[in-house]
Amino acid sequence: MKGEKGGEVFLRIPFFRFYPFTHFLPSTKVLPYPGSVMTAAPRVLIFGTFDGLHPGHRFVIERARERGSVSAVVARDANVGKIKGRIPRQTETQRAEAIRKAYSDVDVLLGDATDFLVPVRSVKPDLILLGYDQRLPPGVTDADFPCPVERLPGFQPEKYKSSLL
Repeated sequence: MKGEKGGEVFLRIPFFRFYPFTHFLPSTKVLPYPGSVMTAAPRVLIFGTFDGLHPGHRFVIERARERGSVSAVVARDANVGKIKGRIPRQTETQRAEAIRKAYSDVDVLLGDATDFLVPVRSVKPDLILLGYDQRLPPGVTDADFPCPVERLPGFQPEKYKSSLL
């Protein structure tokens, strides 16, 4: 019912005193502030052998997760043999599955058998993180990457290093 009071028009709804106002509101969603830009988390790329997922590997993965959305490239068995001169204890599939099982939010990829930069071009990372002692594959330099490359500190390297375990 409309009425006038002091020259202003108002709506009288006497049943509001019986029903809370919130019952009449539609569900709402929280939206960003006007003018704000919603962006996706930065894409962070890590890569390695990850043979026997140990606390040192977990340290690298967790630091990467703090920085953004993580993709982990697991080295192919043949490439590990060529670069490190030894075959990993676990197969590439087992190593990839260990990361997937421990970190469901990490996108795990197998490296390319011939071109080490295929995963980099595929992921298009905003940041690449390297382990404290990680060497780049033969023929690959920092200049080949489309983004910054940072080296993480070691996590108890005297205790947690794949070659020691």
